[in-house]
Amino acid sequence: MIVMATIGAVAIAILDCFKYPQQRGLLRFVCVGAGIFVAALAIFWFRSARTGCQTVIVDEQSLTVETKTKRDVMPWSELAEITQVGDTVLKLKSRNAREPFHLENYGFTQEQWDTIKNILKSRGFEFKKGYSTL
Repeated sequence: MIVMATIGAVAIAILDCFKYPQQRGLLRFVCVGAGIFVAALAIFWFRSARTGCQTVIVDEQSLTVETKTKRDVMPWSELAEITQVGDTVLKLKSRNAREPFHLENYGFTQEQWDTIKNILKSRGFEFKKGYSTL
């Protein structure tokens, strides 16, 4: 994440130099770059780093998703439907819950994410297409 934040900070600072050529300067370049770098790391921290990466555990009885702070267990018998929003969110709707559980693709490689989706498909679930994660 640090590498991506650095690349983004430098790229946006360069674009800022072209956007405002009259205000171009080394101090402005450093300030814009540092601001974008800190903002990117703050967004990463609030989205996933403070709760830890998700761990998905699949067994014969249930699907378990856990982080450092919580554990969600959904028995296969309660899982009613799965809605896929884009390629980053799976909304798992339970027969007994009011709100669907959101399984998000934060911290998974593409291979791991595909494996999770294939496991759900192998259990006989079809993915509905969704348009919003709300």
